[in-house]
Amino acid sequence: LTQMMDARTLKQNHHSANFQRILLSKYTFNATNPRDKIFALLGMATDTEDSMLDPDYNTTVEAIYLKTAAYLLKRDNCILLLHNAGVGLPMKYKDLPSWVPQWVSSFKEDHAVLGIMEKIGYRAAGGTIPSLYFKDENTLVIKGILTDTIENISSERPFGNIDFSRRDSSGTFAREFINWLREIDTMIETHRSNRGDVSVLYPNRSYTWREAYWRTLVANNGISGPAPARYEDDFRMWRRIMEPVVAAGAAEAQVFVDQGQ
Repeated sequence: LTQMMDARTLKQNHHSANFQRILLSKYTFNATNPRDKIFALLGMATDTEDSMLDPDYNTTVEAIYLKTAAYLLKRDNCILLLHNAGVGLPMKYKDLPSWVPQWVSSFKEDHAVLGIMEKIGYRAAGGTIPSLYFKDENTLVIKGILTDTIENISSERPFGNIDFSRRDSSGTFAREFINWLREIDTMIETHRSNRGDVSVLYPNRSYTWREAYWRTLVANNGISGPAPARYEDDFRMWRRIMEPVVAAGAAEAQVFVDQGQ
């Protein structure tokens, strides 16, 4: 509620409130009608006067999400929306193109990444402007520069939070998350083995493989800038604690945590 009031106050005080940013920061709120993931936020932005965004509750959810995403991408020539689209995010509407955000949230940390990038000033493309066009209604084309080739991709990161106060589900998520990290461990070792790479250094030679690994998991973000080196010890300690907790099972894990072990 506080976030909604803050957004409305910004508009009432004539401050700029971009609709893409409003969508990305408020979409975790629930809506009885999924169309209101879009329509209920229109009044909070200062750039939603175009009739293309007028509410229409007779149109299907899929058509609304597709039209809104295409319109904003073309109008703003900005690809912020893509942070909430594609592989690794909940896919409720299977027929939508992968570049269309589905505004589905199953956990509350979804958009921490967007805030992290803006806080530390991360800009992989510098100050360049996206070059995009639509080949047809369902196909978005974005020009880019080939910098590397992806050899393998992991399974999706588990959604949820490790919260041992929720006895019915915490053990399940913790186990899934640790197993996901083990999968990443295996991928890294397999990749290095296939390449005959015996160096402890990551290919850019700035980090070790392990450091590149944990920095990627936290987007290299610390409280007030890049993640400090001590985070590596924190990550190692966290895994050392979580591995036996997960191995013990949900019931034993609760006792483990309750006893402060």
